[in-house]
Amino acid sequence: MRIEPTIKNWRIRRKFFSLLLIAAIAVTFLPLPSHAAAPFAGGDGTAESPYQIASAEQLDEVRYHLDKHFILTADISLSDYGDWEPIGAFQSLSDAPEDAEVPQPAVAFTGTFDGNHHTISNININKPMSMAVGLFGCTVGTEENPGSISNLNLENVNAAGYYLIGGAVGLQHQNFMVQNVTLTGTNEIQGLQGVGGIIGTSFDTVKNCTAIADIVVTGDDGACAGVVVGGTDGGSLLNCTAAGGSVTATGKNCWALGGVCGAPYAAPKITTCMAENVTITASGTNNRLIGGLVGFTGTYGEDAPTSVTNCTVAGITINVSDSTTCVGGLVGGSTAGSTQTIPSVFAIKDSSTAGAITGGTASVGSIAGYAYHSTVENCTSTMTWNSGILNQIGENVAVPVKSRGGRSSGGSSSSLLTPPALATDSSGNTAGSAVDITFNDDQAWRTAISRLTVDGKVLTNAQYTITAGSIRIIAGVLETPGNHKIAVISSGYSNAVIAQTMTEASIASVVRLAGSNRFETAVAIARAGWTDGADNVVLVYAFDFPDALAAVPLAKKLNAPILLTSKTELSSVTLAEMERLNAKKITLIGSAGVISQNVEDSLIARYGRNNIVRYGGANRYATAAAIAEAMGQTGKAVLVNGETAHYPDALAISPYAAYHGIPILFTEASRLPAETARALTTQNVGAAIIVGGEGAISAEVFNQIPGASRYGGDDRYGTAVAIIKGLAHEFNQVYVVTGVNFPDALVAGNLAAHTQSPLILVDKQIPEAVQTFFTTAGQDIAKITIIGGEEIIPASQISDLLKALE
Repeated sequence: MRIEPTIKNWRIRRKFFSLLLIAAIAVTFLPLPSHAAAPFAGGDGTAESPYQIASAEQLDEVRYHLDKHFILTADISLSDYGDWEPIGAFQSLSDAPEDAEVPQPAVAFTGTFDGNHHTISNININKPMSMAVGLFGCTVGTEENPGSISNLNLENVNAAGYYLIGGAVGLQHQNFMVQNVTLTGTNEIQGLQGVGGIIGTSFDTVKNCTAIADIVVTGDDGACAGVVVGGTDGGSLLNCTAAGGSVTATGKNCWALGGVCGAPYAAPKITTCMAENVTITASGTNNRLIGGLVGFTGTYGEDAPTSVTNCTVAGITINVSDSTTCVGGLVGGSTAGSTQTIPSVFAIKDSSTAGAITGGTASVGSIAGYAYHSTVENCTSTMTWNSGILNQIGENVAVPVKSRGGRSSGGSSSSLLTPPALATDSSGNTAGSAVDITFNDDQAWRTAISRLTVDGKVLTNAQYTITAGSIRIIAGVLETPGNHKIAVISSGYSNAVIAQTMTEASIASVVRLAGSNRFETAVAIARAGWTDGADNVVLVYAFDFPDALAAVPLAKKLNAPILLTSKTELSSVTLAEMERLNAKKITLIGSAGVISQNVEDSLIARYGRNNIVRYGGANRYATAAAIAEAMGQTGKAVLVNGETAHYPDALAISPYAAYHGIPILFTEASRLPAETARALTTQNVGAAIIVGGEGAISAEVFNQIPGASRYGGDDRYGTAVAIIKGLAHEFNQVYVVTGVNFPDALVAGNLAAHTQSPLILVDKQIPEAVQTFFTTAGQDIAKITIIGGEEIIPASQISDLLKALE
């Protein structure tokens, strides 16, 4: 799995589990120090003579020898460890986008662990805000030196995490085998996404594993949960059994829940797997992809579908809300991935199901809830739905069925009904605009609609709305000119298909935000981004840049506009905007030497002492460090040159840093200030983005910063473009600011972060790097927002930008 920003639109293209990893990387782990001596019962840590583990204390020492080989020689209880620290952690290989999901071997477990059929029991892990949680946190191997965990029994595991949680392993990455592992006793594994009894998320084969566990999905948007494995990416499941327990999700919008595995994505094989006496509950609204064996599976090539063979579901109880879709006795269904335009495909053969499904209104089947270009062959079922019989496939999209009996009780599937005729939208259909499809209302058909596809790509629920006689596809979905095939899929009906023509979109709209001075421009920006007011306001000094730009990530976290003040008094324009916003709390950035006590006192008189907060230090480096501390530890940082000549670098990176919650710290060109060095340590920074070339931040400083990666161009304009390309922004609008002086641009980064958009810097002429960027990415840009008045960025420059877009 890799992240690849495209040349055309810099969009991040990820496989299925990329979102789980990226969303989860909130803390970067650092390597643990190695111990001089290995206090084990014997062995030398080689494959021929593995370290022998005979006690809990010796097991705890494994974390200091992550690349060695181990064998368990006795049963071990971890009851004396109230909160076990997982062995091996996940840290990105580097801050480069293509390495975001690749584990850093230095901090992951890369060796082998042979349980020797012994038992490790009474494991308690309570890390509800952490990722990669388990007896082992993160494991990875190489083709030359594959790793493994094998022949291990676990008993009585209670583990809580946020992402990627398993009793044995939180994240099993590539070239690392997990086999012959059992989980028995009383076990509860809980987390939001990637939650499994034995493995949270796997990128390799899982073989001969059996588990009894209660899996709890904690919150809305939970995903990928199963009694044995939460989810896999590219690995097979072979002879794995869920021998009892439950999978429970009470939140809304949860998906991919299964008896054995929630989401074996792109799995080559699921062979001889069984789920027995498992209860699956999804009681919230708008859940999907729930299966007795697996919730979601499939590959994206019909020539090599996921093979589901000789699998059994017995004594399964599936209870879901009425709004749940894609529920199957064996497989919940297939769906489209982030980089695939059609649903995935699978081939089910020689399998059986028995149990009961209660709830669900669309795409419910005794074998598969939803199937696309897949096969179901020689399968049997006695599964019931709301105490009645049901088809083996709930929603059949060109699926050959070769089973004994189309319904669970035998007999053939009923023929599909004819949907109403659809009418295309014939008004104002420029590419990127919303589209209204109309039809003579048929309530039965309309309420049974389960999904829409555009050119084979399944739309999310947020991308369309359905009302009586009309379906609206929101703006931005049909974003390219030409003919688009739209299919409306409704359970029990043939697909309703039309062709919608979209015309060439007009060039991007242009908006200018400006005032007669810097204070008014800041107010214009606040009004554009916070039209309905804001509880928080961040106040910065108007006549220098460091404090204002360092404050952008904090402002984003507070969902606060940034307004400007002089040193000694608030302007009437700023006060009026604070009143319009109906602000409740004011955050001052900078010491009393930057924003005077007089300003603070006047705010206290208006808002009360408890509603005024100040973050400041003796200089710009200390103030930035104070802001970073206020944001909390993230394990990451952005470093830019804090000298005035280099303010554009801080400006250009500020939207990215803010949107990802990364603090901005300042350095000198050839010296790392003590305040910044301390902040890197206290913030536990293990990965840093360095902005600018060696003229801005020298190699000597670069080498002092943990996990540093540099983004820079030939000049300030090229650096801004390099940030967009290298950090893979996804956007359809840009903000254009001057790269010559900072006053009007000072708070632009905050609005750009608020709308998830990048900043482009221009000079009196359009720089070559910017010209190339607009020429290349122009088709994706629907809106350009100019920050500053005509005297800052004249109309002639805007005209040049629009010509580049054409």
